[in-house]
Amino acid sequence: MVLVFGVDVPLVELILAFSLITFIMLLEVTIVMIIMFYQMRRSKETTEHLVHLTHVMLHITQKEKQVLDRLAGLKAQNGNGHVQRVKVEHNGGHK
Repeated sequence: MVLVFGVDVPLVELILAFSLITFIMLLEVTIVMIIMFYQMRRSKETTEHLVHLTHVMLHITQKEKQVLDRLAGLKAQNGNGHVQRVKVEHNGGHK
C-alpha cells in the first residue's frame, strides 16, 4: 500500500488505473492519427484534381485565343491582305 494524501491506496489498483488511462490515451492518439492520414490523402487527391483542372482551363484558354485570332484575321483581311475600308458618303441632308 502507498500513502497518497494521507490515504492508503493499494499499489496494484493505482498501477491498473494509470495503465487504463494510458491505454485510453493511446487509443485516442491512434484514432486521431488515422483520421489525419485519411484527411491528408483526401487533401492530396483534391490538390491533384485542382492541378488537372488548371491545366484543362489553360488549354481551353489557349484554344480560344487561337480561334479568336484566326477569326480576327479572316474578318480584317479581304483577298489581297489589306484591311477592308468602307466609304460612307454624306450629302449634308440635302437632295
